[in-house]
Amino acid sequence: MNTKMFNSKKDGNELKYTVDQAFYQIGYGPFQQNMAMLSCAGIGLGSYQIISFIINLPKIKEAISSTNDNFIWVNPIIGLFLSQIIGGFYWTYIGNKYGRKKASIYSVFLNLVNNISFFFLPTSTVWLNIHAIVLGFSIGTNISTDIQCLMILHYVKKSNHPI
Repeated sequence: MNTKMFNSKKDGNELKYTVDQAFYQIGYGPFQQNMAMLSCAGIGLGSYQIISFIINLPKIKEAISSTNDNFIWVNPIIGLFLSQIIGGFYWTYIGNKYGRKKASIYSVFLNLVNNISFFFLPTSTVWLNIHAIVLGFSIGTNISTDIQCLMILHYVKKSNHPI
């Protein structure tokens, strides 16, 4: 164990204590910090996408010029939340089989690709519904893996249980 890492630094009369030193002393290391950043990235991307999707629905409706309000409002939102449930089950299965870290990495990647594709989305109702389904599927991991990874980080150090 490197004891220099845990020593406080003196600069004149001031005693300095870094955030990294605090994390290391309570048992969090680089692995836990990486998992926390990965979990927060998944949760943040998913939240951002849902908000941007729902806020932009009126503009998308104007661009499509459809008279069928149910097709514009109801179908994407129902598809979003139903595919979120299905995505939760799928990412739980992937997390249990291959580890929550891999499931979280894959879902963050899918979130990122889906988020970038939203800006190039053609103005058609079919693509809008497909985007909503993929969005829901990719953010289904928030509850099944990302939040669980964030909650069990301190247990990993004690039990040596792989995430």
